[in-house]
Amino acid sequence: MRWSARDVTPPPRDVQVNDRPGSHSVTTHCVVGSRGCLTRTRLPTPNGSRSSRRTSLMDAVQVGQRSTSVRISQIRSAVASMRMLSWYVTVSPFRRRTRRSPSAHGPHEGEVGQEGGVWLRRGRASSGPGTVRGAEGCRGGYTGAMNDERTAARLRNALVERLRLGGSVRTEAVASAMAEVPREVFMPGGTSSARAYEDRVVVLSIDARGLPDSTVSQPAMIALMLEQLAVRPGMRVLEIGTGSGYNAALLAHLVGATGEVVSVEVSAELASAAARRLAGLGTHVDVRAGDGWAGVADRAPFDRIEATVGVPDLPPAWVEQLAPGGVLVAPMWLRPGLELAVAWERTEGAVLTSVSVARCGFLQLRGPHAGPGRTHALTGDLAVIGEDLPPAALDVLRDLIDHGAVDAGPVLGPVDSRLTGFALAEPRSVLFLGHPGDGTTWGLFDPDRPALAVLVRDRILVYGDRDAAVELYYGVAGAPVVDAERLRIEAVPAGTAFPPAPHPDGRSWTVERERYHYRLTEV
Repeated sequence: MRWSARDVTPPPRDVQVNDRPGSHSVTTHCVVGSRGCLTRTRLPTPNGSRSSRRTSLMDAVQVGQRSTSVRISQIRSAVASMRMLSWYVTVSPFRRRTRRSPSAHGPHEGEVGQEGGVWLRRGRASSGPGTVRGAEGCRGGYTGAMNDERTAARLRNALVERLRLGGSVRTEAVASAMAEVPREVFMPGGTSSARAYEDRVVVLSIDARGLPDSTVSQPAMIALMLEQLAVRPGMRVLEIGTGSGYNAALLAHLVGATGEVVSVEVSAELASAAARRLAGLGTHVDVRAGDGWAGVADRAPFDRIEATVGVPDLPPAWVEQLAPGGVLVAPMWLRPGLELAVAWERTEGAVLTSVSVARCGFLQLRGPHAGPGRTHALTGDLAVIGEDLPPAALDVLRDLIDHGAVDAGPVLGPVDSRLTGFALAEPRSVLFLGHPGDGTTWGLFDPDRPALAVLVRDRILVYGDRDAAVELYYGVAGAPVVDAERLRIEAVPAGTAFPPAPHPDGRSWTVERERYHYRLTEV
């Protein structure tokens, strides 16, 4: 039986509640209204008359369309104490069609069964455990849990539709996963359902500096990367960066009962919390605490690998653990302001080729192999993102800013469309966060001269050697307009030659890292 959200209030019915055979009976007359079930209990008295007393029998049970006889055994002193068994309903938030044992559902005691995705659960009563017969005659009444689940389901479906319209969700597999997996379960405590289903990032934890070190990613970005990953049922998938466990739950939905998901998280505390959330939903994911840079060698090879943290260079272990023909999706930090979610396909040996590219922004990989940070605090709220900024260079940058800037004049023509091309061509490019007079701005920094030139809205400010303003002006004006999502990216081990370019006439740029070199070509 499935309980409808639009139940019609039934007429009053009598429910017979009996203890052991031969004992007194309690007749309860239920009047169902919008606030639940208000009862009048009639107890037989020694002289055969009936005494009447109002009492709250059940806070969340609506009586069905026909009379129901319920027998409960082993109720001690039920008549004398007026203590009854209370029943309430909760909604199984995941795998609605799968019957689960009480131990798989969670720590609550007294669960007795599932009906149409709704679990009946016995609350604590003064009497011992009982059995229920004829439960199909009772309709689940209004409860906060049921209402919350209905609200969450409505918000989930609405979010999926918005993501479809925005182009992030393109397949039924991803749409089904995001419509079924309850995102609110993976939110920090106190997060409302409405907040859980907004298309935005939610901070999960903060480090000692007061900065986010783990988040629940934006749904649009999650969906887009799942589409890039193209997971099919039965696959073995490795996730780098468990976080809250939400993305792992989506992956588990996509691989199905015949697939396998392994997820590794650098924070043991986050890994443990994610494992508990996943287990509470009955979702099997092998969650491990460890350095994601090393992958999980004992479960390799993997058909799919997804990193939910940004990396400037591909860890060799990920490539080695990827099955031939497999797909690896990772947010790649290539230049300041240019981070791309790249779906890599392993085609030959250790060579990888992109099959899709999308703009993104992620927290960076943590751990002993994460490499030097590329975001650096300067003064106050000002921070800079750069390719190679050792402490000595940062000291030079602070000195330049302290001495003040000179207005070098306006920039002619549109600038924003050319900044990607400028960053790809200019390794000295930097990106400032919280620059005085502007939120985010690009610049060119040369610590050897020393010189700094920055774009602030439609003007150039220069610090130190004024020739830097000229270089920035012509560097941006002469940069090509590049659509980052139309780039073809190849990755080869450092010291290995790139294969012949498939589009020799297209513009290309090379980004060199310690372990891999990357060639980006317009197509």
